[in-house]
Amino acid sequence: MPQKDPCQKQACEIQKCLQANNYMESKCQAVVQELRKCCARYAKGRSLVCSGFEKEEEDKRPLKRTATSTSADKSDAAPSSQRAALSSRFFGPGRGN
Repeated sequence: MPQKDPCQKQACEIQKCLQANNYMESKCQAVVQELRKCCARYAKGRSLVCSGFEKEEEDKRPLKRTATSTSADKSDAAPSSQRAALSSRFFGPGRGN
């Protein structure tokens, strides 16, 4: 039987907060911080809902660029909506509530 994600409760609280506040992330900083605290308690890869924060940390690391990279290589397409971006950030691609 699969184990329950240890930070699922905090992730659900973020979803509730975002929905109640019209997806304004600034209104949900306290619950986001609670999820970050939960994620810090577990080893990388232990919590699926923490994968967005783990990816965020990886993205902050400087990348080694080759001389052949182009500006197109450096740009990422933005999500089509703020809601999609927030869901993707907190729950990974394709994982809504």
